[in-house]
This record gives sequence, structure tokens and C-alpha cells, in this order.
Amino acid sequence: MPCQEIDGGKAAMLFIGLYLVALGVGGIKGSLPTHGAEQFDENTPQGRKQRSTFFNYFVFCLSFGALIAVTFVVWVEDNKGWEWGFAISTIAILVSIPIFFFGSTFYRNKIPSGSPLTTICKVLVAAMLNGCMSRNSSNAIANLSASPSYEPETNKEPEENTKQTDEIPTQSLKFLNRAVVNKPAHPALECTVNQVEDVKIVLKILPIFACTIVLNCCLAQLSTFS
Repeated sequence: MPCQEIDGGKAAMLFIGLYLVALGVGGIKGSLPTHGAEQFDENTPQGRKQRSTFFNYFVFCLSFGALIAVTFVVWVEDNKGWEWGFAISTIAILVSIPIFFFGSTFYRNKIPSGSPLTTICKVLVAAMLNGCMSRNSSNAIANLSASPSYEPETNKEPEENTKQTDEIPTQSLKFLNRAVVNKPAHPALECTVNQVEDVKIVLKILPIFACTIVLNCCLAQLSTFS
């Protein structure tokens, strides 16, 4: 049977459904892995092992679901009709939603402390502005005066020495260390060492993200050929 062109309300329903699917998939892919990783304590060996196990099962379930979608669901659509294929997907989603909410009382929810995009922009702007300012004794990078080879006094606890070392920015991407100054160009641009280090991590993974663009484009095209 040749395909029939649709228009009017049917076309609007089709495109609205496709856009909602794209919006939902984008939200799930960005939030679900992060939510799962936050359920484990990364400061303990057991927590790190459990988090690694979670990602193994997570990727396995994604791959297994994709296998079912391109085999069984496609067979149902070809032999029973497209409405049956969409019905299977809809039922699976409706079943998964209450299962997810039933575990809400056991989840570890991390309280948001601001947008990461705001932090990234603040660190980059602060580094550029502070780099343009003339360097003087009042604008020295915070805590860089402390030498890593400094021998602490005997009456100080090891925890205090560890905190001092943690406050020293790393030497990678040193231009971002300019954001950590005692007197920033503007009070709103005051940054902490942790914020600078977080931005460094994001910048370091950008090349990895760029390498996956071509692969994801190929995977997206495969679904249009089937």
C-alpha cells in the first residue's frame, strides 16, 4: 500500500509527537546517568566500585533495549502495524515511570547549588579580566605563596596541612588560575579554587566530546536508512 500524505490535524499531531520524543530523550540522556552516579559515595572504594557497576548495567540495558527495538519492535511494525510498535514503546514507558517513582524515598538527591554554566562563564571572565590587570602584591594568586615543599610545624594537625595543599590550583591550564585572586576585578567575579578546577575538568573533556560528534551523526543516520 503506498504511503498517504497527511495534513492538518494529523500532521500537527505527528510533528508534535516527534518533537516531544526528541525533548524527552534529550532530558533522559542528560539527567539519568548523573542521577544514577550520585547514588554512590565516590569517596569510598565500595562506592566507586558500585558506581562503575551501575554504568556497566546502564550501558548494557541501553544496548539491549536498542537490540529489541530494531528487531522485535520492527517485526511487529512490519507485520502487525505501526500502531502496535508505538503501543509497545508507550506501554514500556508507562510501566517504567511508576517503578522509578517508587524508589524516590531511597534516592540520594543532591541539592543544586547554581548553574554550572554560570560558574564556567564566571571563571573564564574572571581569568581574562584579572589577566589584563596589572599584577601587584595584592593581586597574587591565592595561596600560591605557600610552597608545596613547606615543612609544617609539629603542633599543626595533618588535616590543616591537607586543606592548605588542596587550596593550591593545579598547574594545568594555568591561565585559569588568574581567576583565583585576593582582590578580583569585581566582587561578583570572585572564584574559589574548586570552581577553577571544575572548569579545567570541563575544558579537558571537550576534545573527547568532539570526537564523539561524528560517531553520533553516523548512528543517527542509521535509523533513517532502516
